[in-house]
Amino acid sequence: MKSCCSLLIVSIMPARKASLEIVAYASISAKMTLNWCERNSIHIIDSLVMMTVFSFLAGNCDNHLKNLSLAYSADYQSIRLAPAYDQVSTAIYEFDREMELRIGSMRLIDDIRREDFAQLGKSLKVSSRKMLEILDSMRDGLDTALK
Repeated sequence: MKSCCSLLIVSIMPARKASLEIVAYASISAKMTLNWCERNSIHIIDSLVMMTVFSFLAGNCDNHLKNLSLAYSADYQSIRLAPAYDQVSTAIYEFDREMELRIGSMRLIDDIRREDFAQLGKSLKVSSRKMLEILDSMRDGLDTALK
């Protein structure tokens, strides 16, 4: 397993390690897909979208590149996004309401709107309709689970 942070450091941006936390999901997923994951790119993007939506809904503002990892098959012929980990609600703390990775163009969790998810979807080459369906489905599922 390799973290997406180390994947980017090694493969894409070796001289820019310090600036990794400001890289948008779109560039992460596009570079990951183009350089490493062509066979499984649709599944990886779908997983990335669901992890992003979950982090938002859970108030996990600390979802950074080191919390995203790729899992390789034993023969290294396939790659997938590893299951989510380190999913903690940090938004309850007033000092930690800024998302580590943007959703659309927004970082402050209180300012993120549906159109920001649509914008993120567009940059991931996921239709706005599909992106918003995922957002609505996960939000409704969370709402039902909490009742």
